[in-house]
Amino acid sequence: MRLPEGEAKLLKRVQQVIQDCRVSQDTRANMAREQRQWKLTGSPDGKTAIFNRLEAHIDRLSSYLFSPVDLRFLMEFENDYPQEILKQADVSAKFLTKKVEETGLDTVFGLAVNEALTYGTCFVKLMWGHDGLAGRLVMPWQIGVYHEGRLSLNEQEAVVESNYITLFELWRRISHLPNATELYKRAKDYAKKGDTESPEYSYFHQVTLSGSSPIVDTSSGGVPSPAGVVGVDGSNFGPQLSPEVTAQLVLFHELTVIDDVTGDYTTIQIAEPDIIITPRGGKKHNLFLKGQLPYVKVQPNLTPGYFWGRSELTPLLKMQSLLRDRLEDIKKLMSLQYDRLLAFTGFSGMNDEKYDAFKEAGWVSEDTPGAKVEDLTPKLPDAAFADVKEILQFMDDISGFHNILGGQGESGVRSGNHAQTLLRTASPRMRQKATYVERQCAEMGDKAFNLLAAKDARNLWVGDTADDRKLFQLTSIPEDHRIVVDSHSASPVYEEDHKQLAAFLLKARIIDGESVLDMLHLPMRDLLKARYKQMKQAEQQFLQQHPELLTKGKGRAK
Repeated sequence: MRLPEGEAKLLKRVQQVIQDCRVSQDTRANMAREQRQWKLTGSPDGKTAIFNRLEAHIDRLSSYLFSPVDLRFLMEFENDYPQEILKQADVSAKFLTKKVEETGLDTVFGLAVNEALTYGTCFVKLMWGHDGLAGRLVMPWQIGVYHEGRLSLNEQEAVVESNYITLFELWRRISHLPNATELYKRAKDYAKKGDTESPEYSYFHQVTLSGSSPIVDTSSGGVPSPAGVVGVDGSNFGPQLSPEVTAQLVLFHELTVIDDVTGDYTTIQIAEPDIIITPRGGKKHNLFLKGQLPYVKVQPNLTPGYFWGRSELTPLLKMQSLLRDRLEDIKKLMSLQYDRLLAFTGFSGMNDEKYDAFKEAGWVSEDTPGAKVEDLTPKLPDAAFADVKEILQFMDDISGFHNILGGQGESGVRSGNHAQTLLRTASPRMRQKATYVERQCAEMGDKAFNLLAAKDARNLWVGDTADDRKLFQLTSIPEDHRIVVDSHSASPVYEEDHKQLAAFLLKARIIDGESVLDMLHLPMRDLLKARYKQMKQAEQQFLQQHPELLTKGKGRAK
């Protein structure tokens, strides 16, 4: 994309590109609102269902696809390198893993997986803040792309992130400019034009309020509440599960485009209505790293030809609706069992007193011949709860969940090996999703490593002893490196496979006990490795003192 020279022309071009990128934003925000209503309440109208299987399903699936607890990164190379470089790579990968954990990036990515399952896509944005490496969640309705038919972010000519920021934050961004006071006044005047005191400007409220139909709570005087707002007690009314913002806010866009002149990305920041923050004076540059975007797209359900993917909720909505209706029917029928519908025929002078006495005692005295009491209460069908169970099973089948995935037994399973085979083949779709998520996590690790290499100049070292230490920096790592997730450590669905592989390699003497500890990522791993080394050293010393044991061992081997 060629960006024109001159601020006026640049502004016009940027505004058009932003508009093109945000063409589907309102539609997607409304869709996300509906998806959130379903997830939080189990209903399309915001009325809380008796049993909401959707939120439980998202949480369960997310836990199978990604676990920040065991996440480890590994560095690979396209070419062969000497042992020293490989040791540096190992130390660098461990350093990256530690930094991702310390900064909470692993948790942010886990949240992104959960949100991506709900909305189809979510993003993690990497940054370098005051405390170093940082990252935050970016929701899909905050992002717009130039071509929604292309799946990858790297294929996009332009990407825009839109947020509402406070006037104080805007001032911090523009205070260095020569006409900062004038720009601030213009932004402030513009902010007052909108309903800036409404809390809808937070990303949460953009979903819950945008396009929502009011639900009226007659018990509170008919005050409308946005659809999908859930109270603390699980009702539809009460405290909102979202932040409240009363400060004046300004719509802020961060547009990143491929600049044909520089051959790199150019970042342009603009505040509504027309305040360009960067670049100014013709200086164009990428605010992140050369040749890279700061975003990582998280998408477990890839959809060919559609950038935004598919929500995990979509195929489950009809079954959740059916589940809600069945449970409501059961609730009504169960209520009638406690307040039965009775018909008194042949009674003389039947009144409320006699009726209450019959309900309390179960009988009533009547002299009229032929008097009888008929119970007209609808009976609860014998298969009512079996029907509910079948619906839940249907939902599991649609989702790719099987009993063995949940740690439950399966009929016909005769051995542990048989169970493991079923576990590996139970849900190919789930394993495919886990693979997608793992690769996206590796992309986050790669961007995080590159950011650390560019910003963190600390010395790392390799060597077994203090005298043997050799210092190096992340920038000394060869450029053909590639960050991957070590041994599917981020995907619990692969956990059992990984354990069996470690056991096989140890038994075949391909690896030693220290390597097993690295593969399994056990608690207190470093301490266990140190103890293992001490144990092996003690074993070697003992064998040196008693060489006859080695001779006996060889003799027995023959």
